[in-house]
Amino acid sequence: MVCLRDQWYYLPVGMTSQIRLGRWQKLRVAGPSMLTTSCTRTVPLYDADGFTIEEYVSELIIMDRPYSVRELVGRVHIGGESLKDVDVEVKLEGSQKVLRTKTDEDGNFRFAGAREGRYKFKVTKRLFKALTGIIVVDRHAAKGNLSFELPVST
Repeated sequence: MVCLRDQWYYLPVGMTSQIRLGRWQKLRVAGPSMLTTSCTRTVPLYDADGFTIEEYVSELIIMDRPYSVRELVGRVHIGGESLKDVDVEVKLEGSQKVLRTKTDEDGNFRFAGAREGRYKFKVTKRLFKALTGIIVVDRHAAKGNLSFELPVST
């Protein structure tokens, strides 16, 4: 499928490498409404690390110091107020598998059973700036949970 002038169009199988200007009229409109004002992606896209690329994130903040914790448990908030339905993703360095979860109504998240090691992380929510950085899970780390404050997007 392709988005052209605010409409989704189906590409017939094998036509992707043959598409040229002047052939668009042979495409069929997709979706339930012919009156939509914009195209919306329905399939997630992933960056080179395997993290979800959010459509509405305006800025990515890179945390310069790694977090050190005993387990991947924490809370996401803004000014002390909990943020619900925040996407939290982590990936153990050297692994291809990305673990994903969302915060609950109290802004809490947990990755049960995550083993020790260095994890890349990404925290995103629509209309907020995204956070990324490193978390070191070490059973000898000081007690405490992760705490991420998401700034509002401008």
